[in-house]
Amino acid sequence: MTVQLQGHSGSVPTGPRRIPRGIHLSELLAQASSGRGVDLTSVVLARGGQRFACDLVQAVCLDERGHDPVLADGDWITVRATRSRGEPPGVYVCGSASRQGRQPLVPGQRVDEMLRQVGVATGPGGHWVHLVRGVGDRPRIFRISTGSTPRKGAGARGGPPRMLLEPDDLIVVSRPGRPFVEGVEKLALLLGAVSPGEPVVLAVNGDR
Repeated sequence: MTVQLQGHSGSVPTGPRRIPRGIHLSELLAQASSGRGVDLTSVVLARGGQRFACDLVQAVCLDERGHDPVLADGDWITVRATRSRGEPPGVYVCGSASRQGRQPLVPGQRVDEMLRQVGVATGPGGHWVHLVRGVGDRPRIFRISTGSTPRKGAGARGGPPRMLLEPDDLIVVSRPGRPFVEGVEKLALLLGAVSPGEPVVLAVNGDR
């Protein structure tokens, strides 16, 4: 089987790609992106004259499998990069937020300020928030305390909601009770936070 990849701004190599039967869209992008940084909310699949917008954040973090289809022969996949050359610093917000995608970052801006900016409710019964930081050798995942506590085994170090953001931080928002933590490593890989074969470092809760 062969599919066609079209990558914007170097997000993925452009051209035909042979794939085995049964492979999902997320698996193909994990192989093709190689840490380049893929905007998972800007993936479009064209099949038989129809076009589907596939939000892989929903698929990977929130377990909505309809956004991660099994690929078919002749599929055409268009992917854009998270940041183009010359674009100002920003952070990437995905998941259950009113505003998703790349958000401009003001110097000195805090996590709680960004959450309000993108319409995320905090406090008891609010959202779970995780932050992926550290493109390179040792990426880290922080669980941001917002008043709602992820279930045991979250495996991420704690972080205060007033901590300062850094350029290219990834903020992943999930509603309580939805599958989440299991997909963080895969999501970080697809967004270029880690290279294939490098594990995301999940520190013990509260470890500084």
